[in-house]
Amino acid sequence: LLHAISSASLARISALDCQNIANTVWSCAILWFHHVPLLDALSSEAMPKLPLMYPQSLANTAWACASLMFRHMPLLNALARQSMRSLSEFEALELTNMAWSLARVTCRDSTGVDDDAGDGAGSTGG
Repeated sequence: LLHAISSASLARISALDCQNIANTVWSCAILWFHHVPLLDALSSEAMPKLPLMYPQSLANTAWACASLMFRHMPLLNALARQSMRSLSEFEALELTNMAWSLARVTCRDSTGVDDDAGDGAGSTGG
């Protein structure tokens, strides 16, 4: 069933809004469903929509990536940058989830993340 849902989601990926993206990535993490084509597509679709995401969606997306050890560095970098822009809107749980997520994937530089994965290809690295 999960593979069928993934295939259907991939076919409709451009129709997903911010909440759909965050919920789908979070669901994959809860189910330990590491479907790289779906996660890569969700990451690419999420990038331009991050400014529209609420703090909970930003933190949940980062948490899901970290839980799956899905190191899509362009997404993680963008999540960190967007979180910095809206940090005053974060609640304590969102702050701690974001901090844990970035620590889990061991991303560090002056903004809190780095791009040691190059262009993000091969997102299964760890």
